[in-house]
Amino acid sequence: MRSTRSNEKSAGQAPTWHRDWRGWLASSFLALALIWTVAPAHALEAPGGPVILTVDGKITVTNASDGTATFDRAMIEALGVTEIVTETLWTDGPIRFEGARVRDLLTAVGAQGTSVHAIAINDYGVDIPISDFQDYDVIMAYRANGKTMRIRDKGPLWIIYPWDDVPKLRDEVHHGRSIWQLKRLTVK
Repeated sequence: MRSTRSNEKSAGQAPTWHRDWRGWLASSFLALALIWTVAPAHALEAPGGPVILTVDGKITVTNASDGTATFDRAMIEALGVTEIVTETLWTDGPIRFEGARVRDLLTAVGAQGTSVHAIAINDYGVDIPISDFQDYDVIMAYRANGKTMRIRDKGPLWIIYPWDDVPKLRDEVHHGRSIWQLKRLTVK
């Protein structure tokens, strides 16, 4: 005769409460493993190539032991490509610039400030309000007319505003914020 009582155990089988406890424990370990696996997705990978940009200051996502976020060219390109065709004070005729939007970079590093201090290779620096990056598609250009920008071409990164699309940006203030040979952004 077969028993219908749930608290009795069959030969070789643990009591129900014991099986439930083991299942709960296994589920808990699985959940923790998933959390540990998913959590690093918000972290930045370490650069695989030469670092061309360092971001520091009020950021929450880093990839370097000194609390900065460092990027190689591939990481910046992976942020997405935005194209701006515009004339500049420093070039002849319209140029097709390709680069990552600065607001996408700031999102990637968890920026928590109201401005950035941009610094060039020659240590020229300028403060840029984060509202510029929120209000306009300002990019860090890494290509001009399809060619990778080298240091002698104002690269590897050049802050470009959409001057032809937004003519009110054609002023001394925004031209002064168009820093080339960009190497560092400090979020303030």
